[in-house]
Amino acid sequence: MRRGATLRFLALALALASCAAPAEVGAQAVTSHAQFASGYPTVTHHNGTNTLTVAAALDRAATAYFVVVQQPNGLSGGAVTEPTPDEIFAGVDAANANTRSDAYAAGALVFTSADAESSALVDDLPDEAVYDVFFATHTGDPNASPATGTASPSSATVGVTNAATIPDVTPPSFAAETPFVAAADDSSVVVAVAASETATAYFLILPADAPP
Repeated sequence: MRRGATLRFLALALALASCAAPAEVGAQAVTSHAQFASGYPTVTHHNGTNTLTVAAALDRAATAYFVVVQQPNGLSGGAVTEPTPDEIFAGVDAANANTRSDAYAAGALVFTSADAESSALVDDLPDEAVYDVFFATHTGDPNASPATGTASPSSATVGVTNAATIPDVTPPSFAAETPFVAAADDSSVVVAVAASETATAYFLILPADAPP
């Protein structure tokens, strides 16, 4: 092959290389947005409670945002519309126009290095409901004005459906100023009680000088 032909061949090879598929890190193509490491994110419901633990790891220093969305129809559940990345970034901030009315909890996991797990506890979710958890990533601050960094696209949103089915785990409480003795005489006592939900109240009447 002549020298001129050799140079033309090299130029063609370089041009074809520039059009090749993105390089890969492990099994994932390199993208402008942060991606979840293999096996993440995860959501763990702690049985018998209204708490969840969410965990994630990313392929670079960035932030993973999540939002906990309540399904309709109580414990029967039902489909919800997948939130957009902007709705996930908005979380439960009532001042943010992108906040969803069915979002009951949200948070952000900040990562300073790749493949390092971070987790957060989500508690006090309303019971007798089913929840989904959705995740998106951002390399900057999505709520800044103007936003900085790169957001993950809608196609990269990760949803963990039916992440938690929370039965009635909240015990009833006495209503304000109850219980109280409504009436009493030598042979009877009337106790007035009101509770936060349908419940049974038990009480024990002892002589005034009896030990507790």
